[in-house]
Amino acid sequence: MPTDHLAEGEQHLKDRNVQSALRSFQRYAAENPQDPTGHMKVGHCFKISRQNEDAVANYGKAIALDPKNVEALLNCGDANVLLGRLDDAVGLFEKVVALTKVESPQFAAAAKAKEHDCRAKLESRQGTACLKGNPASALKHFETAIAFSPGAARYYTNAGIACLELGRALDGLGYFKKAVELEPDGEDAQDAKGRLAACADGISKARSALPGNE
Repeated sequence: MPTDHLAEGEQHLKDRNVQSALRSFQRYAAENPQDPTGHMKVGHCFKISRQNEDAVANYGKAIALDPKNVEALLNCGDANVLLGRLDDAVGLFEKVVALTKVESPQFAAAAKAKEHDCRAKLESRQGTACLKGNPASALKHFETAIAFSPGAARYYTNAGIACLELGRALDGLGYFKKAVELEPDGEDAQDAKGRLAACADGISKARSALPGNE
């Protein structure tokens, strides 16, 4: 009786033996090249092993055979995020949303959240790139990042820094306060706390220097 490599691979995964699972799934994919399941399972093993280039390649094979394979699309998106390929990830998550929004709105919402997180990171990346040369443009990018991911303290911190570059200390103060409020103990909030104190001190000194406040 021929070996069922697919079932064999699933058992290896249950036993947490990823390399044996990978070999079983690779055998299954070689024997059944037109079945997207085998390629997707191979992709899963590579993703578990943090070999994301290989994961993307195998998820891509599954998607080529079955463009509406939501599991492959979502996992391929996740692997692209880990590789820093945010534009590619956005496209994949968008497809998941389109395919699931009617029959599985909760699944679609989760994919939409992933898409928005990627878009926020892309905006932040662009903002950081132009912060010194064009802080006004950087601030717009950071504000767009906030719109996509309003719960992430780092984008408020970045927006506050852009405000300081523009000489808008009071606006910066508001962004730094929000960053601290969102993640009081987070790394970005710690940065914001330091800038918040300096910002408040600067505003206080500026006000005391106004005529009538000597």
